[in-house]
Amino acid sequence: MAQLMVAAMRLCLTADREELVAEGDPRAAFLYASVGDEIPQSAVEKFGLVDGKLPENDGDLAEVERLAAVEAAANAQRLADEAAAAEAQRKADEEAAAIEAKRVADEAAAAEAAKKAAEVSAENEGSGDKENGEGTTKEAKPGKTKG
Repeated sequence: MAQLMVAAMRLCLTADREELVAEGDPRAAFLYASVGDEIPQSAVEKFGLVDGKLPENDGDLAEVERLAAVEAAANAQRLADEAAAAEAQRKADEEAAAIEAKRVADEAAAAEAAKKAAEVSAENEGSGDKENGEGTTKEAKPGKTKG
């Protein structure tokens, strides 16, 4: 019967399934074994496992943690940059909307002022005609007289 080794750590395969790496390694793509899982001798030989762990030169947990921390920091910075860009865009959109609203309000105010000016002008023209005796007069209806 083939000998089996028991995993002493979570082990993952890389995307190309050619390397076995520790959980948390940025190259980890697929979970291969959890703690307590049996690992066949062929995998032990292929990946050089020792006592259910990766060999020290490939499985240095401190290096894996350092790489994971670097990747996490880069991701955090990318997310912060994206959030800052989204906030800047939101502010620019608000400013553009405020400018457009002011332009529309200014146009409406100008149109209202022009309308009032036209009404005042029309009133002035009409009152000037009456002062000169040119206003309209009522004519009596034919066949009826007052009296």
